[in-house]
Amino acid sequence: MTKRKKTIIILSSILSGLILISGAAVMTNGFTDFNPDNFVANLEEDAFEVEEINNIRFSQVTENLLSDGTIQKQVKFTIEPSTADYNNLNAAINWNMTYEDSFESEDWYIDKNVLDYVDYQLDGENKTLTFNCYQPFGTEIIFTLSSKDDPNTNASIKINYNRREIQKATATIGYDGFTPNQSMKIDTTLPVYSIGTKGERAPTTGFNSYTRFIKTADYDWDDYFTGVSTVGIYSSNFKYNGQSYTDTDLLMKDMKSRVLGYLFLLPTVSSDQIFDLAKLKSLLTYEFVAMHTYQDVYAESTINFNYFIDIYHKAYSQGGGIQVTVEFADEILVQKLLPLNVSADTITSISVENSEIDF
Repeated sequence: MTKRKKTIIILSSILSGLILISGAAVMTNGFTDFNPDNFVANLEEDAFEVEEINNIRFSQVTENLLSDGTIQKQVKFTIEPSTADYNNLNAAINWNMTYEDSFESEDWYIDKNVLDYVDYQLDGENKTLTFNCYQPFGTEIIFTLSSKDDPNTNASIKINYNRREIQKATATIGYDGFTPNQSMKIDTTLPVYSIGTKGERAPTTGFNSYTRFIKTADYDWDDYFTGVSTVGIYSSNFKYNGQSYTDTDLLMKDMKSRVLGYLFLLPTVSSDQIFDLAKLKSLLTYEFVAMHTYQDVYAESTINFNYFIDIYHKAYSQGGGIQVTVEFADEILVQKLLPLNVSADTITSISVENSEIDF
């Protein structure tokens, strides 16, 4: 396999019960892609721990950006006594087979060659270790430097890859407002994270959608309704949504609440809601007593339906109406003011050819 050195290494050295040696030290947060610029922009100071163990010391960490885009991490080390033969060192790199919850999975490393992910070069003369990372990995890597004379004289580095968001969550409102018989489900995609040995995993939930009414200087919610007509009626009894009313203010309060609630519930990320024009019309329709014989005879009034549509169009042209917002992890992804794609042709006159019928 041809290796392209387009990624970077994330290092941390954890050695128990030892003394910290001062020196330059950095660690990355992980990476969204293989662009070296991302590495430079996301360094965290003092996150690389350098410690002494048994006369081998890691003293300094530096970063190099090569002409081919490779980013390398170089670790300086010293041995004691200083006159010791630097060729008398063993180096090894392998997966950490002691599973930790932060790893991708317990068996992620199986059948994977560690050198396909991270390799190293040991320059004993200059007391330098160079590490290169070729691709993200899901099991921690351990590098060990030891003395050939005494294997107990050694030092280790734990090499980790911090998960990083490589694609943000998205939300798309693929419809143009309230359109009859159209789904109002909002399309969403969860964020994508790289694999890694540390850091947050890709979330499986987090979307939230909500709606609100936007008023304008000319139109508040009450202005979308014309009310209950009492002209030429036979009784002060009315019906709305299966309930009887004698107080028209209470009837209209119920109507305004139900219409707003219906429109608010349609745009959603969680279910496939269909805009039903007949449902909206029924919520904007009340019944009045058209005549009275031995009982009240009710007829329907849709004056609020026609009026509502007309005002909604006017308010929308001024930036008003129902607005839907979609968030992920408290970040707004999309926000849209929804037009009402409905027209209502009001009957303006009724005539018959013969006004009398004789039997």
